[in-house]
Amino acid sequence: MKNRLLNLSYLVVVIMILAACSNNENNKLSRAIPESAFLGKIEGLEFGIGDSTEEIIALWGMPDKYDYYLGGLYLKYTDRNVIYFTSAVFKEDQIDHGNVVTIAVFGQEKSYFGVKIGNKFKDMEEVLGKPSLFVSDQEHEDNELFRDSWVAYYDAGDYEIAFRSSHEDGPIQDVYLLKR
Repeated sequence: MKNRLLNLSYLVVVIMILAACSNNENNKLSRAIPESAFLGKIEGLEFGIGDSTEEIIALWGMPDKYDYYLGGLYLKYTDRNVIYFTSAVFKEDQIDHGNVVTIAVFGQEKSYFGVKIGNKFKDMEEVLGKPSLFVSDQEHEDNELFRDSWVAYYDAGDYEIAFRSSHEDGPIQDVYLLKR
């Protein structure tokens, strides 16, 4: 009886240690994704998902390029390496302001979420771990934003980070932060 109780005690301790190790691995992976992503923001940018186009234009001025895409206006600021996809529309030759719904960042030698643009997907995995989803160019055939692209997705709570390339192994060409 004493041996069974002792064995049971050892078993409980081993289970607790294994559970703690498992939680540490999960925490390590989620800590690799910067907190800003869980808030709908990209480090280094002052505007994030949900922010107003009116506020962006008031602070940064008119974008270098803007047009309709994916149901709203996009605002491209080349000098800041960012495109804001928004819910804004043109109405009577002026912008009827909306909010940011997706952010794309680009630029050789720039790093986002700890990953440098131009690196391979394997380099990204060394920093962030395995992606939650990896989608091929064929699977994105009907996706207007990612058509003909390979994309590695990472969960960030209510948001998702997408690293895009036109090749299976990279290099990464741009990074997106999307609301789920």
